[in-house]
Amino acid sequence: TILSQYAPTLVVQCENAIELSREIVSEWLRDGMFCGNENAEEKAEKIVNTLSDHRKLKSHDRSIHYKFCKEIGLNVSRLEDDHELQNIVLSIHHAFILTFVEETLLKVIDSQENSLSINVPNPC
Repeated sequence: TILSQYAPTLVVQCENAIELSREIVSEWLRDGMFCGNENAEEKAEKIVNTLSDHRKLKSHDRSIHYKFCKEIGLNVSRLEDDHELQNIVLSIHHAFILTFVEETLLKVIDSQENSLSINVPNPC
């Protein structure tokens, strides 16, 4: 069967990864987006619960609409409202899309010090 090819601990590893993700996102929201807000913990928990509910979102790689983000309490703004920022973001996005379509890459890391690291898989 398909399941026989996986180690019995895989389910536990998946559950641990989900829990770690929930903890990290909750911390980012509490200490970042809602820093200084008296209800930061509650807001972060509500958002994490909503975003990690696969009955609602169905897929990890699904786009989440602006209206939905606002409804669940995220402090977001439309990229289209800042034309300069939109141009920068879309330029970077298109450069990465073209790079990943044309090349077999594992990871691209850029820093504010203009240092770039590109990991290419070993062909052997």
